[in-house]
This record gives sequence, C-alpha cells and structure tokens, in this order.
Amino acid sequence: MSDEHWELTVKQPTSHDHEQQRLEELWRYSLRDASNDAQLDTLTQLVAHYFEVPTTLVSFVDQRCQWFKSRHGLDVTSTPLESSFCTHAINGPHAIFEVKDTHQDARFCHNPLVTQPPYVRYYAGAPLTTQDGFKLGTLCIIDTQPRRISSNKLAQLAVFAKHVIEHLELLRLRRLLAIVNSSGIGLWELDVDSKAFWRNNTQSRLLDHQGTCSTAETNYFYDAESQQRFDHAIMDAVRTRQTFSEDLRLNHSPLTSPQWVHINGVPLMTHGRVTQLVGTTQNITQLKEKEAYLARYVRIEQLINDLQATFIGNRQTQETFCHALEKLLIATESEAGFVGEVKYRDDGKTPYLKMHALTDIAWDTQQFSRFSANAPNDMAFTKLDSLFGHVMLHNQIVISNSPKSDPRAGGVPAGHPPLKSFLGLPAVDEHGHVIAVIGLANREQGYDAAFAQELEPLQQRLGQLITTYHLRQAQGEAQKRLEMAAKVFENSHNAIVIVNADFTIIDANPAFEAETGYSRDDIIGLTTAFLASPGHGLSLDDALQRCQYGDHWEGEVLNLCKNGDSLPENVSIAAVRDTTDAISHYVLVLTDLRRAKQQAQAIDRASRFDGLTGLPNRAYFLELLHKIMHSENSSGAGLAIVIIDLDRFSYANQQLGTAQGDQLLIDISHRLSHYLLGFVRKVGSQATVDARHAYHRLKATCQLFIACGDPATFFKPAKAAFYHIP
Repeated sequence: MSDEHWELTVKQPTSHDHEQQRLEELWRYSLRDASNDAQLDTLTQLVAHYFEVPTTLVSFVDQRCQWFKSRHGLDVTSTPLESSFCTHAINGPHAIFEVKDTHQDARFCHNPLVTQPPYVRYYAGAPLTTQDGFKLGTLCIIDTQPRRISSNKLAQLAVFAKHVIEHLELLRLRRLLAIVNSSGIGLWELDVDSKAFWRNNTQSRLLDHQGTCSTAETNYFYDAESQQRFDHAIMDAVRTRQTFSEDLRLNHSPLTSPQWVHINGVPLMTHGRVTQLVGTTQNITQLKEKEAYLARYVRIEQLINDLQATFIGNRQTQETFCHALEKLLIATESEAGFVGEVKYRDDGKTPYLKMHALTDIAWDTQQFSRFSANAPNDMAFTKLDSLFGHVMLHNQIVISNSPKSDPRAGGVPAGHPPLKSFLGLPAVDEHGHVIAVIGLANREQGYDAAFAQELEPLQQRLGQLITTYHLRQAQGEAQKRLEMAAKVFENSHNAIVIVNADFTIIDANPAFEAETGYSRDDIIGLTTAFLASPGHGLSLDDALQRCQYGDHWEGEVLNLCKNGDSLPENVSIAAVRDTTDAISHYVLVLTDLRRAKQQAQAIDRASRFDGLTGLPNRAYFLELLHKIMHSENSSGAGLAIVIIDLDRFSYANQQLGTAQGDQLLIDISHRLSHYLLGFVRKVGSQATVDARHAYHRLKATCQLFIACGDPATFFKPAKAAFYHIP
C-alpha cells in the first residue's frame, strides 16, 4: 500500500510559517521536562512488543535537537537535528513516515545513526499531532534489520501516537486544574437527572463543605434568598439552555461577616436535552466588602451633607436627628440606635444624655411610653454605669459584640429590645469634651474597630455641628454666614473617578466632567498625571502613591481644569483589591474646594464690614482701635477720636423713604472715606457734609464727640461714649 494511504486531514503548519508556534505548543505540552514518565514508558514497551522491535521512542523535536521523553531499548536521551529521522516525519505530509531499509535510502545511508550505534536499518514514525495541527514529535519504532510490516499493522502506530497525545493533553488539563485550584476558583458539576453534585476541593472549601460529592438535598450552603435565586437559576438554565451568573451569600454564624461567592453555570446537552450543568465559583467577599464600604461611605457622606445643610440653614428640628438616624441605620446595617447630646444637671457636674433620636423598634410599648414620660428634659438616659455611659465618661469608642457578658454594660431598661451588639461613638468639641454620643446596635455581623473608623467623619462633623449650633445661638451674625455656606454646600456634588493599579483612568462620573471641563471620552485611558496643576499643591498622582501603602487616603490636591484653571479639591481615595489581595483599582471621591475657599473669604469680610456702607463694623472698629492705640502708645504720639451722630436721621427716613435714607448713609460714608483718607485721621474743628441724591437735596447736620490727648486718659470716656450712642 502506498504512503498516500496514511495521509490525515489535519492542519499542517509548515516549519517556515508556523515553526515558532509549533515550538510554543511543544513547550506548553512538554514543559521542557525530560524526566521519565511511567505511563509513557509502559506505552513504549507495549509498542515495542507489539511491533517486535528492539527500540521505541517518544521523541520531541525542538529548535536545538530531538530529545526523548520516553525510550525503550536506547540509552541516549537526545540526538542532533542533523541526524534526526523524526524531523523528516513531522515535516512530511503523511500520517506515518516509514524507511524500510536505510541502506537503500539515499537520504539516510550515510547518517551517523545508521553507520554507527544504534545502527538503524528500519524506521517508522507517527507524528504526535495536537488538535490544532501542530506536530510536536513522533512515536517511532526502530530496528537493526530491514522490516516489512503490513499496512494494517503499521496503522496501529498512529493509534498509539494518538494515545500519547491524549496522555499529554490529560497532563496539561491536570496542570490547568491545579492552577484553577490554587487560584481559588471552584469547579462544580450537576447531573440533572440524579441531582448529584460534584465539586473540586476549592469549591468544597469555598462552601465550607466536607467531601466532593453530594445530592441536591444537601446543597443548602446559601442563605434563604440566595438559595432561592440559585435554585431558580438552575431550573431556568435547564429550561432555556442558557448560561447563568449569580452573586450568592453563604450561610454564616451570627456576629460574623457574611461570605459571598460569584457562581457561573453552563448547560451541557446530550441528544438535544440538558443533562448536565457545569460551572465555576469564585470568592467575592472582599469585593462585596469593598462595595459595602463604598456604599456606606457614600451614604454617610450624604448624611453628613444633609446634616450640615440643615444646621447651616438653621432648620434643625427634632425630626432632623430622627431622619439622620434612619439613614445611619440603613448605611450601617444596624437594627437600632440613638443620637444623644450630653447635658448637665443644675449642679453643672452630673452629665446625662438627652435623646434627639431613638429607635423604638421592638420596645415594649407600655414600658417605652412610661420611660419617655418619666425621662427628665424630654427623653434622657441617666444611667452612667452602661455602655453609652462609658463612652461619655471616658471619651472612648465602645465596641461590644456580647453585651450580656460585658462588664461595662450594666443592664438595659425594662422592656428594652434585646441587645446583641453595640457600638458607641463620642462626638467632641474643639476642646476634646464629649458633647454627643452616637449609638448603634444589633448589626448582624457585629462591629469592629475598622467599622468604627469609617464613622469617624460623622463623629467629627456631628461634634462640629452641635458646637456651631450653640455658638450660633449667641451669635446671630454667624447665622447668615452659615446660611451662605449651606447654599454653596447644597449645590455641590462629589466627583468620582475610577483608575486602575497603574493610575490609568477607566471611568469618571458627570460631576467630574462638570468640575474639570473634560469629557469622559477625553480622559479614558489617560493617567491622572495630566490633571497635575503647576505649583506647590499635591497632585492626584502624589495622593495615589501615598494610598499604595494603605487602603485609604484623604487630603487636599490641586488639579487642572481643561481651560487651564487650577482646581483645588479634597480627595478621598479607597483602594479596591482583587481575589489575590492585590490592588486592582482605586476609587477617588473628589469635592470641589473652590467655592469653599471663596466663601471663607466672603464670610471673613461680612464679619468685619457693614453690609450697607462698606465701612468697618463696630467689632472691627474696636479691633482696629486697640491696634492703633497700642501703636500710638508705643510711639508716644497723641490720638483723637470723632464720633458722629446724624441729626433727624429718622425724619429723613420717614420723609424720603428707607431707600433714600440708606443712600444718605452711603453718600456720607463715601465722603468721609474720601476726605479722611484712612480709618482714623486728625481733622479740623469744623466739618460739613452735603449729601445729594436724585432730585432731593439734604443738608445733613450732626453732633460730634471728640476726644483727644493722651490715649491712656481719654480712651475710657471715648469708649463709654461710643457704646452709649443711641
């Protein structure tokens, strides 16, 4: 039978066009491992016995030589390419390359392997061809005598070669499975008819299950809601023949963090029906925790914004704290809580906690009503040998995940709902005194220090807001400044940017586009370096570099708008880690500081100058007067103070209207500023002022109080007269 009888219809990459790919495929299958393979050694022995030849080889051909993964009847482990029979076999088009008598073949009669040991007279080699058509080497038989092997028997050599490839493929798949197992990816299979599950060790470990096989009845690893979605996903996959993907939460013990997995399922069909489902499972707990952290961060920031806007706008009521507590419970996944302000008894020493907001869920109604009615100063907590009392008295964060056995607890009021876990956070004023307490209770997974740290901005802001509120009660002027700040703050929106580990921007929200002028398409794929503004401000790149040493960083940076303007912003950076605990992304939350900086300047001016005339107000006058007196006293010079009281100013208001009266004040102020050329100057003994506006002419007269001489002798009467001007 001719050689053409053995041709196979497989892809035939030529050595010229695809040699590099063939070598890469060889390395992928062989790993360049020349050590003995017991199963291949058994196969080569079997082939030698079957063909009754002294030598059988599994030969791989690389760029330097041909080497033998398995050999029977040959001591050497490799031979040069120049003398290689197998090179001819893999470069030829036939399924089996046969040389019946090397002495009669011009290609090989002078080959060192023919003229010297092992004295090859007969050779037949079947290429080891992968599914992609790449020939890695051969399974070959060698004899020292010419042979005539029947075509039917010789065809078996190709079958044996296929077994070699199948063995190599199995080894490769086992390596891939080992890689999957080590990477934390679980594998599972479900037999649809029997409901039997098979899972690899990683899957069992992810689900905290002993064993790799079970029935559907034993596969309740997820909480009730997740289990229901998983069951529905399987039924839908069988019915629709479509793949599915779900995030599922595992069952977990109380006061422990929930574990999450992402599961994929693919239906496999036999004769047109789904008989098996296979899929993967991956632990996404860290991702879910980061998502939960980011969600809490956003909600808490919004809560802070709402509280600040309400306080700045002087709109705070009892409902303000109630709404804030409701949002805080949602953000922290807590069942109950309170927001209370530290007050003191009449003795000024005994503190108690006045409740601004308190969750009444699960209270005994009668006890709750009685407790509310008997509480001093509205609803108050006075029992200081308690968890919240420890917060007040020691200015410490209190974390208790077993309140019943906590010596700090001291019990709870009758009818109080069960207390399973508690977190108490102090809010302090600028002097470090506790002025408020935030209490949270009964979070399913409990509380820890890291969780408490997330609420630190709320602690700080609550203390600031309560302090500001009390200061505003004594300072009416501060109310206007805070209202202005509230309007600026209410109209602001946070920009969010997501970058990868190389600081390359992969997404940004519309607020970022509005703040910087860059569109999303402008910045995607760029690094944050392009936002750096010339100057001494910290750049986003600098901030990201600092965040590499931790999972969070917050501070002020200086960015650059598209139009070239500098953009100062407060940035809070959270690092997102993948399943290998490597940082894969950063989430940047930016707050535009331009308006805040401008507002600070405006508030400062409003506190010093009169809004109508633009002249320094009384407080600023006294401040400047003290400075001038200090300067005059030090130089020994004299000083004169003139206080002007306009005659019949109320009559002008009545006759001309308040607008004309205001204009009169403005005109007089402008003239005084023009003639005096300074805040305080020496003037002559007489002064007249003519104020003209529209069609009216007024002659304004005034009474003057003048004190001059030694500042040490006239300041007190001048100051007294100043404060007694009507």
